[in-house]
Amino acid sequence: MTSRPLAIDVKNTPLDNRYLIQLIVDNRNIGSKSTFKTCHNAQYYGQPLRPGDLSILGAKSLVAKRCFSIQPNTSDGQYSSHSKRHLARIPTASELPRMLDEANCLYWGTALMGMVYNLIDDPSHLLPSSAACASELESNSNSSSILSAVPRLRFVYCGLSVPVDGGGAVYLLEEAIDAPFTKYVLNNSLSPMPGLKPAQLRIATFLCFAQHAQYLLSEGKIFLSDFQGGGELLTDPQVITSDEYSNKFGQGNLSEVLDNLETLHVCNAYCHRFLPRNSFSRHDGSVDSKSIKSMTTASDMDLGTREPM
Repeated sequence: MTSRPLAIDVKNTPLDNRYLIQLIVDNRNIGSKSTFKTCHNAQYYGQPLRPGDLSILGAKSLVAKRCFSIQPNTSDGQYSSHSKRHLARIPTASELPRMLDEANCLYWGTALMGMVYNLIDDPSHLLPSSAACASELESNSNSSSILSAVPRLRFVYCGLSVPVDGGGAVYLLEEAIDAPFTKYVLNNSLSPMPGLKPAQLRIATFLCFAQHAQYLLSEGKIFLSDFQGGGELLTDPQVITSDEYSNKFGQGNLSEVLDNLETLHVCNAYCHRFLPRNSFSRHDGSVDSKSIKSMTTASDMDLGTREPM
């Protein structure tokens, strides 16, 4: 069990005006280890917060995530899939940039999913071609079931716990997901995971539509992948960008996945309902951004200069 006093920084307030809490982290891992992180139950004690002061501390329950590296597990210094993996913690100086990437992906994930819901909720973004297509689809019984309810999803609230003395663990604190956990779309994929149950498949199908919408709304520069979570909550997304921003958002930013979206993405009922037809129709391979009323511009996205959360 790890205990740490924390000064919660809200809008860069002076240290003596920050909330002081005690963070308790259970060192035992919960669930299966992901590729880069372990997950631990966590809780905090301290000054009650006013509603809306800080979302992560308003969550009913928390988890704390830490990154790790995999050490060679054979006598010759190689990695073997047949032997137990040896996990090692990494120095704080290396841990912090990696956890900043994780937090930044959640920050951008929230913004990018917000763009998708703005598109859905604001009829002014629906062009005549997509409206006509929607009417046609809703008359089809096979499509009407998937369109009957748009999944309302959001990414978990999060924050970083950073030791100020240069030692100790850097934790990514997240709102805990209490519902059964599902992987919807892989990091290197543009289609739902195979074998999903109908309710899970509906969410995964919607998230593939979200990839299409984000790609169009960002003028071909960015979308989300590696969708996973439970209930209405999503976590651990990967931000996928064009090659010019491939050094952002960590090692999972596979620009070749974005390069292949126009070829490999299969439009579904959500795409037909909310996006114009033939949105990948330009022969030079670039996005015809005039086919959708974009709510942002490439400069607004500011992928190269936006500060991490």
